[in-house]
Amino acid sequence: MNARRMLWVPALVALVPVVTATGQTPMGTAFTYQGQLTDNDDPADGQYDFEFKLCDDPVAACTLATTTVEDEQVDEGLFTVEVDFGAGVFNGEARWLELGVRPGASSGADPYTTLSPRQELTPTPHAFRAQTGVGGPDALNVTTDDKVGIGTDSPAEELDVAGDVHASGTIASGSSITIDGTPGSEKITSSNDLDLHVSSGRVLRVEAEATSPNLIGGYSGNSVTSGVKGATIGGGGEAGLINRVTDDYGTIGGGMNNQAGDNTGTTDYAYYATVSGGRENTASNPYATVAGGYKNNASDYNATISGGGHNTASGFHSTIGGGRLNLASVMDSTVGGGAANEARTYYATVGGGIENSARGEASTIGGGQQNIAAGAHTTVSGGSQNVANSSGIYSTVPGGRANQAGGEYSFAAGNRAKVRNSGDSGDPDGDEGTFIWADSTDEDFQSSGPNQFLIRASGGVGIGTDSPAEQLDVEGNIHASGTITSGSSITIDGTADIINSTGNLDLQTGGTSRAYVDGGTGRVGIGTTSPVGGAALHVSGGSVAQWNEGPTVGYGKTSVYTDSGILDLSGDFTVSIPSSLYTPWLADNYIFKVEVFVSINPTSDYPHTIKGSAYSMALIGKQRGTGLVHFHEKITQANDVAVTFTYSSPVSGYLQIDVNTSVPDVGGIPYRVTVKTSH
Repeated sequence: MNARRMLWVPALVALVPVVTATGQTPMGTAFTYQGQLTDNDDPADGQYDFEFKLCDDPVAACTLATTTVEDEQVDEGLFTVEVDFGAGVFNGEARWLELGVRPGASSGADPYTTLSPRQELTPTPHAFRAQTGVGGPDALNVTTDDKVGIGTDSPAEELDVAGDVHASGTIASGSSITIDGTPGSEKITSSNDLDLHVSSGRVLRVEAEATSPNLIGGYSGNSVTSGVKGATIGGGGEAGLINRVTDDYGTIGGGMNNQAGDNTGTTDYAYYATVSGGRENTASNPYATVAGGYKNNASDYNATISGGGHNTASGFHSTIGGGRLNLASVMDSTVGGGAANEARTYYATVGGGIENSARGEASTIGGGQQNIAAGAHTTVSGGSQNVANSSGIYSTVPGGRANQAGGEYSFAAGNRAKVRNSGDSGDPDGDEGTFIWADSTDEDFQSSGPNQFLIRASGGVGIGTDSPAEQLDVEGNIHASGTITSGSSITIDGTADIINSTGNLDLQTGGTSRAYVDGGTGRVGIGTTSPVGGAALHVSGGSVAQWNEGPTVGYGKTSVYTDSGILDLSGDFTVSIPSSLYTPWLADNYIFKVEVFVSINPTSDYPHTIKGSAYSMALIGKQRGTGLVHFHEKITQANDVAVTFTYSSPVSGYLQIDVNTSVPDVGGIPYRVTVKTSH
């Protein structure tokens, strides 16, 4: 079939929608095409199928759109069809129409005969109006660079509206919307509250308030109590777990089920409360703050909880750093962290640890477990089960285990070191001023009075040495200005047993001087602190000899004497003879004699008189010569003999004392008891 298409200008309608003041329906995307078809140079009659292709080039392949009209009636070569390529194919750029035709009885893959050439599509009057404006002057204008102006014939952007915009539907954005204008003039204005929604619902609400508007973000159910001003909810929340601000200028950053304010219905009390985030946290007093965590409650003025869980800051200016189950309940109290710690009074502090309790004013616990600082200004640094008692103000336990500082200014450290408190000591201040340290021995080591310094060190105490050989080992000199008291005895044991004094040396018993060494002269006084004379030893009263039993067989005598010049005698001295020397023979009814000879051989011309008297039994003394006194008596009963010698003036020289005890011969064998002496 040879066909020839007659070219007509198609009627293009609804390329640009037109809305009139009466609300007429806008035009669609279809347009009318009229043409004349000849078949073998004769006007065509009958039904034909038409294929319309939209091209962006007069000769290149058509790729924009294709539509067909089948079994269209052609009368005397003339036809009119409606062609619709859909929306978006006409964007202002040039377009060409390519037409194919085949008999109406054709079907399936039967080919179309393409008519040539392609026909360029030209604007219709509607299209011209769309390019110049719709409505009144400058109501709608489309420029040659495809910019649309509403209320302006010089649009600066793709859409430029000079005036207000009212929209009751949806504004869809392909990617983003930017507000860009003169600084200070970029704004979105609402005459009432403003809500911002996304597909899931409201995500931001701005509530109008004359003093300070409220900003509510996050879950659509998050709320600000009616009448509150300046409230902010940054986000968070969900059904049943909403965030709420109940008092003026309260803030919630996010999280869920958090509350800023006391929710009592009065909106101007718990102002400026803040919960930064977390879950189920409450800041219910002015300036109270919870930074985050879980179920924390800052319930007094300026109280602060940084985080953690189940913490309560209920004191004025109280602070909890974190942890769990901690309590700061009184003004300026602080718990740094840990678990189940308590700061229960003014200025009390617990740094951390577990189950510690600072109960005294300005008391401090650094950490550890189950420690108690109950007294004012007391300190427990750490350890376990340590106590600074209420009676022990200013007391300290640096650590260790089960120690007690129970007295004012006391100190207890180590293991089970106990400074008695007021109840144990009977003193309201306890054993004040006592320092006690106990080693690892697992038993109590307790004070017995105030102002003591007590050490239990089973390995010894070393001063100047790290290897103590005794309970107290001092490497170096010792200075003492008081009294050294021994519970039993003091033993000097070493390579050089020396007692050295830089001054005088006074040996006392019971507060009475017994032996005295003059540091200047070197003289020794026995019974006197003023040794005089030319001799090195001055004895004043008392005994110079004590007799010890030493029986031997045979005759003889035992003497005690001094070298010339080293003994001064003055006053009284006593010679004692115990009855044990002769009691055995008394049992056999022996009678024996006791003789005491005292001879003093003077080295000077001092006048002197020596007298003798018996104590416990009568002894008769006889002068045997110058400087010699002799006593003798028969002993018939077991009595100790004590003979006292008295001087009228000091005597210098040497002393010789002879004591003889004898019994009668028994069986022809003589017996004699010899008395040994020491001085």
